[in-house]
Amino acid sequence: MHLMAQISNDSGVTWQNYTEPVGASASGSPQIPPLVPSETFNPFLAFVEGYDLMYGVKSYYAVERGRSGLESVIHFLETGPGKEGNLSMNSASMSIRFPYPPQSGGIIGFLNDASSPITKMKDNTLVFPVQFLTLGGDAASTIMYQSSGQQPWILGKSATHAGCTNPSILEWESGKIIMITSCKYGRREVYESTDKGNTWKEALGTLSRVWSNSLRGPWHQIQSGFITATI
Repeated sequence: MHLMAQISNDSGVTWQNYTEPVGASASGSPQIPPLVPSETFNPFLAFVEGYDLMYGVKSYYAVERGRSGLESVIHFLETGPGKEGNLSMNSASMSIRFPYPPQSGGIIGFLNDASSPITKMKDNTLVFPVQFLTLGGDAASTIMYQSSGQQPWILGKSATHAGCTNPSILEWESGKIIMITSCKYGRREVYESTDKGNTWKEALGTLSRVWSNSLRGPWHQIQSGFITATI
């Protein structure tokens, strides 16, 4: 995947390039600076704006606005202590513009996601699922994560099979992320990663390949979820 892009934290007024760490490959993940550094507020929900599968997966660009490429915007909802011990809420937004013209097989933008709960892992890493669209019209899912200490948001280097979208995640055991997706032909596929999205493998023989009709007919973008229990 080609993941280099530009970022704006001021509603698209100014843009800056992502920078990759020394030794990163050309297909490495973009690093996203923290939005609103705070020791008291913690993000718990992400809203992603981008392409909409309801209108097909044909790529288009915001040239009518004098810009090349569709801007994907991620809105974060945060909570923290308020006055007199009450709970206070805050929000922050991040705009991302992927390269134009895109390279073959490259990402052209994220897909819409009404809301993605942000999971806090046992090592204090914050993680939430995202879905994206490539130049070839393929849609797939991966994660974005932020390590403790207000580090940049990082996009996973690997993803699900093409056609698997509407992801939900949880941490299963220590450090293992489980992701359930809605895939083509009406079935669910479950993936797991132990390296924060650098690699994914399908959970065959356990949770994956459960059939449903979530992608049949006009009802697109139906998200599944997990229910956990201690026995």
